[in-house]
Amino acid sequence: MPIFDTDIVQAAVDVAKNGTRTLVAAPGAGKALWIYGVMLHTNGGGTAKLQDSTPTAKTGTIPVAAYGGLFRPPRDNPQAEPYYKCAANTAFQVVLSANPDADGEIWYRTVQV
Repeated sequence: MPIFDTDIVQAAVDVAKNGTRTLVAAPGAGKALWIYGVMLHTNGGGTAKLQDSTPTAKTGTIPVAAYGGLFRPPRDNPQAEPYYKCAANTAFQVVLSANPDADGEIWYRTVQV
């Protein structure tokens, strides 16, 4: 059974323009991020890819229409498996193409590794 450092945390997402953008900062040595939900909405078309900062892809490249987005609904059971597990002491990121701004929410917790 993993040892969790936090309950599931809900945080706002507000990133701009193309490139690699951090959604949740690296949690520190001996800890990893587990992602339990993601909602991103963009104001322009392009693509989005979720990854940790090693960078290990957590999704493929997802086409996103203008005023569209992607949604992995938050898991309401804290014992559920996360959608994504990041490597130890890595950030959770989105790679945006074109020039969309991305806003939304993310649900995550830190776990000891």
